[in-house]
Amino acid sequence: MDRETAKAKLREQTIIMAIGMLDAEKDFTKSGKPEIDALEDITGLEISAADRDKAFKEFQLLEAAEAEAEAEAEAEAEAEAEKEKSSSTKAKAEKSSDVVTCEDVLKKMKKPEEKD
Repeated sequence: MDRETAKAKLREQTIIMAIGMLDAEKDFTKSGKPEIDALEDITGLEISAADRDKAFKEFQLLEAAEAEAEAEAEAEAEAEAEKEKSSSTKAKAEKSSDVVTCEDVLKKMKKPEEKD
């Protein structure tokens, strides 16, 4: 990556980060876009509408990807918890089905006699 490309990428990333710092109630236009003045105040950069729009589109894509990743992680955690719960329930059921039979008692009674 050449220097100019790196600078442009850094500039865009700076604007994206600034968008995340905006106050949702006062730093967005009526159409829902970030206010350029607010972005310039945060970054110290001169920002065009095209710069803002490009960064905002990328910000929205990142937000959507993050929300999807969080939802997947939550679903995996719930599935794991359900699996553990099911496993625990199964183990409890197995323990409660450990019935001592007459044969078991007789075997235990014979063992001490066999040692003599």
